Amino acid sequence: MGRDKAAFTAQSKQLLEQYHTALADQQTQGHITRVANAFALIAVAGFFASCSDDKDLGQLDGIQLSQSSLSIPVEGGQVEFDVTSAADWKFVTNDKKGNPVDSIPAWISSSCKGGSAGTTHVVFNAAATKGANNSTFKLVSGAQTQYITVIQGVLNPPFSTCAEILAGNDGETYKVKGTLTKLSNTVYGNWYIKDATGEVYVYGTLDANGSAQNFASLKLEEGDEVTIQGPRETYKGTPQLKNVTVLSYTKSLIKVDELDKDTLDKAGEDFKVSLTVKGEGVTVDIPEADQSWLSVKGIVTSGTKAEITFHANANAGGARSSSIGFTSTKGKQSSTVTAKVYQLGSIIECPIADFNKAEAGSTVYRLTGVITKVANPTYGNCYIKDATGETYVYGIGKMGDFEKKGLKVGDVVTLTGVKDIYNGTGQMKNATLEAVKVVTKISVADFLTKKDDKNVYYMLEGTITEFAGQRNDLKTYGNFGLTDATGSAYVYGLTAGWDGESKKAGELGLNFGDKITIIGYHTSYKNAPQVGGAFLFSKGE
Repeated sequence: MGRDKAAFTAQSKQLLEQYHTALADQQTQGHITRVANAFALIAVAGFFASCSDDKDLGQLDGIQLSQSSLSIPVEGGQVEFDVTSAADWKFVTNDKKGNPVDSIPAWISSSCKGGSAGTTHVVFNAAATKGANNSTFKLVSGAQTQYITVIQGVLNPPFSTCAEILAGNDGETYKVKGTLTKLSNTVYGNWYIKDATGEVYVYGTLDANGSAQNFASLKLEEGDEVTIQGPRETYKGTPQLKNVTVLSYTKSLIKVDELDKDTLDKAGEDFKVSLTVKGEGVTVDIPEADQSWLSVKGIVTSGTKAEITFHANANAGGARSSSIGFTSTKGKQSSTVTAKVYQLGSIIECPIADFNKAEAGSTVYRLTGVITKVANPTYGNCYIKDATGETYVYGIGKMGDFEKKGLKVGDVVTLTGVKDIYNGTGQMKNATLEAVKVVTKISVADFLTKKDDKNVYYMLEGTITEFAGQRNDLKTYGNFGLTDATGSAYVYGLTAGWDGESKKAGELGLNFGDKITIIGYHTSYKNAPQVGGAFLFSKGE
């Protein structure tokens, strides 16, 4: 038996070497092909599951397994094996950061986490899957390590479209062919794959040896036609493929070498795109919606090089952008790449309600409102509100700016930024702080001691009361007394929020005796102090 195991180990090593040699040869030709027949899978898995210090397959002096390569049906079920150890032992796997932890892969449940010296009977269970699971992890006993491989499901799924993946199930393994359209991380290999049915985000790409964080070794570029395989997961509501394997790829016939200007002046100007074209010429596709302001001015070609000049008309509206397509064909192969340009425009100043109705895009908006809630002070994530509505702001300035500037709930801020949609909800993304009116929370008594200043705002809490000697009106003007434990101040006109309409106090639904919080400045009428420019911050607090 020992000779048979030794022979099998040698054969496994030889197969593995042949596999990697062939793989390297295929890579140089522009293709990666992973052909895994049953024998190859068993041999390679068996080699890794057994070899430690040149011991026989599945046998170490200190720890032995009755089986080191296990298979669980796709419909779910269990598999049993024995661990014989000279000392205490445990299962060990790696977490997302590559650090060893005392556990097994999450898709497997085990009758135990480890065992004592002697023989331990172990039962693995797995639920049904529509895809495939494949994990190799460790059994550690003292200084000795044994590997075990567990496989479930079909490791060679049929082809799916991007649309089918988007509508699919988490945990299922998918194979898809499409074009690498946008590369967002060249270390981990984060990018988008697109076919005729849609586009899917790829979070992580394994190299030819199955290792992560080595995407550059694959030499993939935007425009390449790629076939990949990997499991589907959902991140913050968005489906994606994670840690995919590249099965094959075909290099693109066209490549964008340079875009001399990616940000265009709002007055209008020319810009150039330089390309390498290996197919039969190049066609330009300007989206129909952008053809009113963007046009081709000229094309110059020399060998495999092409330079295309475009003209952008003057922009009298908000900022705009376009993704220009470039296509080259050769025989049945067709490759397309894109170049995105952005043209500056006027900043659109609008109430928050209009911003909430706007479409996501590159148009820059200016909003002014009071901070009602801080979600993350480090990044400057917060809510702002004016008289018309409320919106979420995802980031103000650089990380830490929000805290450095001392921004807080109640402050009135003026922000510029673009409209973004996240999980179906609109937000202002990566906002720039243009101005801030610092609002100080203060008692009524302290407020009455302040000087008139329309640029200094205060937050006051109290109860709506009738103010002696003054007109009290909650239905039209919003004139009343605000009383706390320290005194009473006359409020001359209350609106629904920042920049709210006057003479509409009746729409606020306020009554005498209600507790409210307002923001306003100190002013006077006939030497009598009062709250001017007041707007409602909250009710019932």
